[in-house]
Amino acid sequence: MEKKKRGRKKGYKVSEETKAKLSAINKGKESPMAGKKHTAESLKKNSEKHLGVANHMYGKEHTAATKEKLSAAMAGRPKTEEAREKIRLGNLNRRKVKSVDGLPFKSIAAAARHFNLTTPCLRARIRRGAVKVEYY
Repeated sequence: MEKKKRGRKKGYKVSEETKAKLSAINKGKESPMAGKKHTAESLKKNSEKHLGVANHMYGKEHTAATKEKLSAAMAGRPKTEEAREKIRLGNLNRRKVKSVDGLPFKSIAAAARHFNLTTPCLRARIRRGAVKVEYY
């Protein structure tokens, strides 16, 4: 004996009449989650459930066409001051350094070696404002 399959029928075409009936039945009904919030525990559990291999984008990369679409969709949207600051801090690695604390250097890495610091440590000090930097 063959088991019955449960759930929706993939690829099954629903008639316009059936769609209209279902629409009328569900009009005015609120979502079961309306006015509720997920608990911190359930959010963490759901987050962990989709990490690594379980994530649908794991090991994949957006195509060039998709990247262009995403870029176009984001173009013209105003950025908050917080977002601008994050971008500025992210670009610290890309800018050429003129001087650090008044001493001339070719790069942040060269300055870090001079001050006997790791590059990330010097960058952190720059972010905090403990070290003055001039850029080209």
